[in-house]
Amino acid sequence: MTDLLARLNGVSRSGEGWTARCPAHEDRHNSLSIHNRDGHWLIKCHAGCEWKEIIGALGLDASALFDDRSEGRPIPTNNRATARPKAKSRKARTAPQSSQHPGSTGLTLAQYAAAKGISIDFLKACGVSEFTRDQKPALRIPYLGPDGQELAMRFRIALDSDRFRWKSGTKPCLYGLHRLAEAQNSGHVALVEGESDCHILWLHGIPAVGIPGAGNWREERDARHFDGIETIFVVIEPDRGGDTVQKWLFSLHDPAPGKAGQPSSQGPISALFAGARGVCAALASRLPGGNSVVRGRG
Repeated sequence: MTDLLARLNGVSRSGEGWTARCPAHEDRHNSLSIHNRDGHWLIKCHAGCEWKEIIGALGLDASALFDDRSEGRPIPTNNRATARPKAKSRKARTAPQSSQHPGSTGLTLAQYAAAKGISIDFLKACGVSEFTRDQKPALRIPYLGPDGQELAMRFRIALDSDRFRWKSGTKPCLYGLHRLAEAQNSGHVALVEGESDCHILWLHGIPAVGIPGAGNWREERDARHFDGIETIFVVIEPDRGGDTVQKWLFSLHDPAPGKAGQPSSQGPISALFAGARGVCAALASRLPGGNSVVRGRG
């Protein structure tokens, strides 16, 4: 069973359970209640976040909330809520934190720009801004709709590992919908995972829309945005998230023109675009190392 308490911040005993800061929104007042009953975790955010948003922000799935009693695994006790705190040595208290691990100290706009090879000014033009969250630097990334209205807000708190939080009250949606007019005019768009690939492709003039996590595509919500766009390039990351995208692609059917459907071809991105021109070659060079599935509409 996952030691859920060890993944949360600000954990404190409260009656028969615990409270903690909710990872799905900018929480400063321990809005999350946690209980462990009958071999499973019960979680509730009193600010309104859904349980799927909470475990998603922790990088977990629903199975992490349940104990495997058949193997006799006990509920963990060596977590920050139940273990007796150890006194820190003077050396540990005074040792500076390494800049090699920005997740431990937050994430600045300058760190993100350097890691992605994008200028700070361009990121600001994309709406990315820096702010202070839990006394650490973090990035604020707005999700805008086709008319420029704010649909959601996501915070990036690190470059690796535990990287994202959603603002309380917002629901995941596609990133970059306010740039769909460019895709419709050009007749093509790249569908990528996450915001950073969008930033890189936008920098090079390639229309792109991002899925905030491989499992966050919703056919009934998202497919309509691609009506009228002839060709969609779906970039698949070479990791577990990419496997999820690939399974999703091959599970789709094409019930009507203009909806996302069965991919027409598959292969390494460099081989797939070997005979292409323009955006295809540019896409292959800007996002090396991934796989891509291309689905054209005619």
